Amino acid sequence: MDSMRDVLDIELILTYLAPRMVLILITWIVVLAACLVDLWSGVSTAKAVQQKVYSHGLKKTITKFFDYWKVCAFAWMFDMVCFTFDWYSSPYASVLIALCVLLRGGEADCEG
Repeated sequence: MDSMRDVLDIELILTYLAPRMVLILITWIVVLAACLVDLWSGVSTAKAVQQKVYSHGLKKTITKFFDYWKVCAFAWMFDMVCFTFDWYSSPYASVLIALCVLLRGGEADCEG
């Protein structure tokens, strides 16, 4: 039973893994916010040029949202595997993906 306790060490999980998971959750919220800003920007641009908002444009935003989440899920899996190494101390992949989404969204919003 002691070996099972070593495997499921709650103190280790709370002190090592929990802060990193909170940071990953924050990056996922940032990606969600970027998608919502993209949606808002698209709707406001359509209103400014007096176009109707069609479901095709909304579907593109939803598709983009799920594409971003797929990439975030892969970054999360990469981070989880790399957390087993001593030199990998933060969720670098998740933060990098969130920054890329923000830069991509900002670039698209500045163009449109």
